[in-house]
Amino acid sequence: MRLGRIDFDTTANIGIISGGTATNIVPKKVVLEGEARSHDIGKLKAQTDSMRSAVKQAVEEYKASSGDSVPHYEEEIYLDYAGFGIDEGDELISRCKRAARRWGAS
Repeated sequence: MRLGRIDFDTTANIGIISGGTATNIVPKKVVLEGEARSHDIGKLKAQTDSMRSAVKQAVEEYKASSGDSVPHYEEEIYLDYAGFGIDEGDELISRCKRAARRWGAS
């Protein structure tokens, strides 16, 4: 699974991995919580699909190697908010630059 800085617009990570009740067992349930962010909706979809595919593949590989047919995976994916960008020539950017120069920033 590709994680971290994917490209100029896209980042992804798994921030929380939880499961099990002891260190010497294979847990009955494991929960992964992660995110993907991108300023490009197409790249976001591609990264999300890639992450989903990696988890599905890991479950299938575990089933094949262990002979255990029970493991399965469920997902909950949602769009928190749409990405956005502000053009370099936007009035907001121009005002911020002028204010920064007044305060001594270059």
